[in-house]
Amino acid sequence: MSASRPFLSIVIPAYNEERRIGQTLLAVEKYLSESQYSAEVIVADGGSNDNTVRVVEGYAKHIDGLSVISVRGGFGKGFVVRNGMLAATGELRLFTDADNATPIEELEKLLPFARSPGRGDDDVVIASIALSESKIERPESGIRPLAGKLANLLIQMTVLPGIWDTQRGFKLFTAEAAERIFSLGRIDRWGFDIEVLALARRLGFSTREVPVRWIHDPDSKVTGSAYLNTLWDLARVRWWLSANAYDVRPVPAAPRLERLEPRRIEPAPTRSAASAMRPAPPLLESPSVGPVAASAYASEEPHTPGLRTEERLPRARRLRTRVQRSRRRHTF
Repeated sequence: MSASRPFLSIVIPAYNEERRIGQTLLAVEKYLSESQYSAEVIVADGGSNDNTVRVVEGYAKHIDGLSVISVRGGFGKGFVVRNGMLAATGELRLFTDADNATPIEELEKLLPFARSPGRGDDDVVIASIALSESKIERPESGIRPLAGKLANLLIQMTVLPGIWDTQRGFKLFTAEAAERIFSLGRIDRWGFDIEVLALARRLGFSTREVPVRWIHDPDSKVTGSAYLNTLWDLARVRWWLSANAYDVRPVPAAPRLERLEPRRIEPAPTRSAASAMRPAPPLLESPSVGPVAASAYASEEPHTPGLRTEERLPRARRLRTRVQRSRRRHTF
């Protein structure tokens, strides 16, 4: 790893987050100071109308590695995240929501699987609250959980089979995966998560889903219309993939490394040892030359099960045997 490149980049998209962003930044600073990772924190502001940028700049005076970039507004979360991830320089790059709904400490559950020296072999590691080990401390109310499950089933049927939670805003990428995936992105709003994971598969990057702890924020900005927009984005991603609009040929994912137990391999016997182990062939009575090893006939006619000994002999020898037997029967 380059001395100028941090190990970790944390990208936080923000839009009118002056009330919540401060607590999230303090939690990130506390986590990084305890973990001792070399890191940068990028707040990508999507054209906020409040004091979000000013608040972040104030915290940047006290938090090492914190910066804010202003992204042109009016395009949505996907556009902001894409610009933040492409501006990051870390070996591993995480984007997380400004409300810290998935606590930053949950990153410790994702890091062991990320492809890096001494760690795992996955290029994309995503947080999930749909697995049996996941923990939801403050669940959503109303029909939103049911709507989310139905939407996920549709996503699995059309684009991403096998991934049970595509929409969690807590995803970790290697530098290579982030640069290749986000440089191809087109979705600017809520459905960008689907596109990101679909491109990861199309490009051959391995993806792992990890259970995490999640706390629903009642002030979440996800509305009912966001579900409809996500379904529209899903249809667009499905069409673009089938039409190869991304100009990317499907690449099989790199296999994960499996730990195999060492297996004892017996050395092959030498020619002399193999000959000593092979039993000697039985002797047959030849009418003309006396006792002869059975292997002597092997090259002349193959062994056929169920035949008498004389029927296994070559044709000329069978005739001589029959003539000799006939002479003995007629001798007085």
